[in-house]
Amino acid sequence: MKFPRLIDIATKKVVTIDENERLNDVVTAMHQHNLRDIIITREESNHYGLITANDLIRFKIERVDFDAKIKELKVDQVSTIGTDATLLDAFKEIQDTCHCLCLIDDNKELCGFVNYTDIIGSIDPSSLIKEQKIKDLLWNNKVKHVSADVATSEALRMMSHVIYDSVIIYDNDKAVGIITTKDTIRLLSNGSDLSQPITKYMSSPIRTIDENTSIQETIAFVQKENFKRVIVSNKEGIVVGQISQQELLSKVYSRWAEGLKSHGKELEEINKMLEARASKFEEMAQLDALTGLANRSSFEEKMIDEFERIERYQTQAFSIIFFDIDHFKSINDTYGHLIGDHVLKSISTQCKSLLRTNDMLARWGGEEFVVILPMIDAEGAQIVAQKMRKYIEAYIFEQVGNITCSFGVSQYQLGDTPTALLHRCDNAMYEAKKAGRNRVILA
Repeated sequence: MKFPRLIDIATKKVVTIDENERLNDVVTAMHQHNLRDIIITREESNHYGLITANDLIRFKIERVDFDAKIKELKVDQVSTIGTDATLLDAFKEIQDTCHCLCLIDDNKELCGFVNYTDIIGSIDPSSLIKEQKIKDLLWNNKVKHVSADVATSEALRMMSHVIYDSVIIYDNDKAVGIITTKDTIRLLSNGSDLSQPITKYMSSPIRTIDENTSIQETIAFVQKENFKRVIVSNKEGIVVGQISQQELLSKVYSRWAEGLKSHGKELEEINKMLEARASKFEEMAQLDALTGLANRSSFEEKMIDEFERIERYQTQAFSIIFFDIDHFKSINDTYGHLIGDHVLKSISTQCKSLLRTNDMLARWGGEEFVVILPMIDAEGAQIVAQKMRKYIEAYIFEQVGNITCSFGVSQYQLGDTPTALLHRCDNAMYEAKKAGRNRVILA
């Protein structure tokens, strides 16, 4: 079976913005080009970031200064892949935290961009089970909804997490409209009054598909409308759930893998890979694929839980720790990425063993890690960070030898937002870097 090359399905004219530009410039560019996300170019060549509509919502709600430079904010990293890569390579490479890839040519120049929409649009419908209905693929009923009289700001607040990228508006138990992340870009760009009722800005009526629609027809619908998710309704017109591009893609490949079994031994390896990928998809939504730690999405959920716990019970605050591996790029350059991956996995195992069962260690991205410590103040968090620092410093890593990490510590303060707390802790970590590395700095 021949898989299409990524360069043949990729978006060639990639809209980018430099990390030294402001967040307001991101909003303008995304609005002008009708984008849900935008690629960030960095001073370090061949490294790219991504800002999504969900990020903009979160920044707005948490009162981040939109005049701030992009490089001052925490944004997702985007993996790169060569132009000879195929659709199957993309499916192996694409990450659970960032559902896109940047294509680079032989000169390491950016020459294309591929996301889930491109991948879905490249699937051969004849490989699908045409009788399969979309209702059989609904993994969850994660459809957020609000009443028609709620303020727009409150509706946007419900979309500040990556899990929820749309909100259904109800009036007397009837779904009358929807607002999506794409709508929020328009609102932010226009400087709309977010205190107004959500009905002023919602899209109405809701575009839905019937739960008995086939997978093939659903894919055609997604391609034609360029929707990030599909809202599914029953024959009475009642919304029964939604399915994202990501979930749809995984299920389609799972069905495809089943169909490929009859083609003989030469496809056996592909079958195994696709089946394993599909069966682990739900687990991947919560875990980092390399280290097995909680991923960024899981960490953000835990942070929200801690903020809600403090607001509800007025209990003791919590602390977080940011740390990353000193000179990790030189490890990759000297010993190769396989050894670098081994270092990341070893550190994950070591540090997790030093934490309590209710603490969470997560991989933030690249060589960066973050820890959330419920019911622990700054002093206690410093002790934990020092314990991890000393343990890593003393450990002998295979081929590499000794390495060190730099740590930042921050405690929740009254009036904090998640972004403010994370930014404060991140700054402390970079202060540790500037002070000579291999140390713990309290924000």
